[in-house]
Amino acid sequence: MGSSCSSSSRTSTNGSGGASPGAGGRATGAGGHAGEGGGAGAPARATGSGGLGPAATDGAGGGGARGGGGAGGGQSPAGVGGAAAPLATVLDFIPLAISGDGTVVVGTPNDLGGGVVRWTAATGAQVIPGIAALGPTKFSADGTTIVAVRQGSTLIARIVGTTVTTFDLGTWRINVVGVSDDGMTFAGTVNVNADGEEGFRWTLDGGFARLGFLPGDVGSAVEAISPDGETLLGLSFDATGEKSRPFRWTKSEGMVEIAPLAANSLTLPFAVNDGGTALAYGYSGGTVDRDEISWAGPIPPIDTVVLAPGAPARTVTGCDATISEPVAIVANGTILLRCGSASAVLVSPTGDGRLLSVPPPPAGASASDQSDYFFWLSRDGAQVVGAYHLGPGPDFTKMILVWDGSSSSPSLALSRLRGTPGDVDLLNPDVAAVSADGSTLIGGTMYGPNWLLRLR
Repeated sequence: MGSSCSSSSRTSTNGSGGASPGAGGRATGAGGHAGEGGGAGAPARATGSGGLGPAATDGAGGGGARGGGGAGGGQSPAGVGGAAAPLATVLDFIPLAISGDGTVVVGTPNDLGGGVVRWTAATGAQVIPGIAALGPTKFSADGTTIVAVRQGSTLIARIVGTTVTTFDLGTWRINVVGVSDDGMTFAGTVNVNADGEEGFRWTLDGGFARLGFLPGDVGSAVEAISPDGETLLGLSFDATGEKSRPFRWTKSEGMVEIAPLAANSLTLPFAVNDGGTALAYGYSGGTVDRDEISWAGPIPPIDTVVLAPGAPARTVTGCDATISEPVAIVANGTILLRCGSASAVLVSPTGDGRLLSVPPPPAGASASDQSDYFFWLSRDGAQVVGAYHLGPGPDFTKMILVWDGSSSSPSLALSRLRGTPGDVDLLNPDVAAVSADGSTLIGGTMYGPNWLLRLR
């Protein structure tokens, strides 16, 4: 079989840090897909309101926030220099997303029976009424608004104080790729008939609007929304699906085509900041099908492309590998890339790149045992959080790394946390999400409790 690569379609980091989905992979969890599908894009309607109730949980255990890996593996130090394991808060549900300041967490019950749980330190875990869904798929940075999917519909819950108002977007074939920081604006793609799809923007105060497509095309798809909700990035495609053109949409200018690099057969937008500057995957060769691409042979080099308003497209350099993947771009222009499978580069607003090195494995392990790397960038561009797996087989260590300051080496490396209440040993913590300010991590362990860790 030949090599193939499916794009990270409809996956947005909302201009902040997010787990890179890999070369053609698809991110999962609350930062990933909100649903697939089609149907007419009718305006959403409020379907009810209610109050928050206590979560029905089955104790502090349950599956980790991201699967894989056992509780064994190497005995890496808890922190740099063998420092004591940090103290984390045990969560009695599966956390999937976190607010920008780290104070609100949403997830799903430990029993995986469906529903959405919302947690704060003051209230604990509470089930959100009126959302018998598979769990949250998007979450606004201000902690007020959740997008969830259940069979037959896409739901939005907005929480003000103790009052919950729910909206039903109708057909489940609406795919929401992102929500603005204030929870007022949503964007994504809707199937308008059996074979066609079109990008949309929906606001709580302005209603639902289909975006159309570029002249000569027949469909479009939104791939990213800026944190302020004012800029959308996506693709417009022709009737064959073999020609896809990137676009930028704003209220003032509408949909405007972006000229890609001549060498790229597909330029797939990934994230956009409030200034309208976007990151995109730059693919070469292959066979394009709307927002996906495949190759019959080895995968050629993949570029990270910067699409800035009023400027020609350009690649970001600094990677020591042929595959460069966008992870995040923040308001000040700082960019985070993943290079190949094992390293990252932080690029400053002036274009200076700093390779973020992953420490060598501990005694008894080799570099070939390191895999499944994920990276997040704080909104100020000053902190990077990474996570990876170490060790062969089902029993491997999970590592958390933190880079801050100007060093290329991590300031913190963890393979163990202590959980409170109960002084629980949280071995091999697996990160699910990081708050936009970089202060708080959430995650789980395969055989132990889920957790929340404050770094500052």
